[in-house]
Amino acid sequence: MSSEKIGEYLKRERELRGISLDELSSCTKISKRLLLSIEGSAWDEFPSEVFIRGFLRNYADCIGISPDDVLLRYEEETKETSDETSHNKATDKRLLFAILALIIITITIFLVNFH
Repeated sequence: MSSEKIGEYLKRERELRGISLDELSSCTKISKRLLLSIEGSAWDEFPSEVFIRGFLRNYADCIGISPDDVLLRYEEETKETSDETSHNKATDKRLLFAILALIIITITIFLVNFH
């Protein structure tokens, strides 16, 4: 998959079709602020995944591209992000375990040597 984020893709497709944000907002009934969040791939601006998917489908319909293609691109993009987050959490857990083990060893050595 290309490194282009779904928001960048949607913005590019909208602009290629000469559709303004005002026109898109009127067609989708989505505020310009949220449309800019979509085009910026700022998914944390949305209350839930259901809203994101609905808005992406509506956005795609209004600019004349396949909603299924857009949703597939979104899923691929967010899966990659989710995989990275899962890897980082696993690394964080290993680091935390190592630090706790060192603390326990240090306390044990201290107690053995000074009692």
